[in-house]
Amino acid sequence: MGVNKAKSITFNSDGATWIWDRIQAVLSKAKVSPQSQIFQILDVCHAVENLNKGLKALGQEKDELNYGGKAVPFASLRTQLRDGHWPEVVKTLEQAFETISSNANQDLGEVKRIINYLRSHGEAGHMDYSKYSFMGLPLGSGSIESAIRRVVNLRMKNNGTFWRVNKAECILTLRASILSGRWDEDRDRIKLGMRGNRKLSKPPVEESKKSKSDERKKMAKPQ
Repeated sequence: MGVNKAKSITFNSDGATWIWDRIQAVLSKAKVSPQSQIFQILDVCHAVENLNKGLKALGQEKDELNYGGKAVPFASLRTQLRDGHWPEVVKTLEQAFETISSNANQDLGEVKRIINYLRSHGEAGHMDYSKYSFMGLPLGSGSIESAIRRVVNLRMKNNGTFWRVNKAECILTLRASILSGRWDEDRDRIKLGMRGNRKLSKPPVEESKKSKSDERKKMAKPQ
């Protein structure tokens, strides 16, 4: 899609390690220039969601975190995280972890996981939300996730509608081209390709395998 020509590229994702581990391979495969600015951002909603899990794992059910005679409102912790002040949030969780006496409502293993989760993404620069917001970069992946409904579901999922894999991929490619405003650009690119190779104008149609129900209907027909 010409990403190798971009001056800056932004990756938004949740905290799954396998996704972040793939980024360098994707950049290499797309032949992105080392001069391009690469921004890797942890989806802010996933960050806040994990913070909430950490608070619940500490056994805190009210609207504030109580430890060592202190009371820290949950809302202020979420605000700190969204403002990019993740070190303060991690420090608060660590202090609460050390001072709150254990009880049946706590999951200490989960608390440690959340602390390590926030620290690792913070140290990697994935949660510098104030800087990214100032630069106009997206802090969440919601716009991409909503594309599943806008691009795929509204066009492909209808009552009684079934698709062969190859044809479904063709329709999705065309729809994505139209909705992203790249129809003319993509059409010109395809025309240029066809001029260089006339066989592309009539590519072989590779149908996916017929379903078992189709085979049964064929066998059930009288000879």
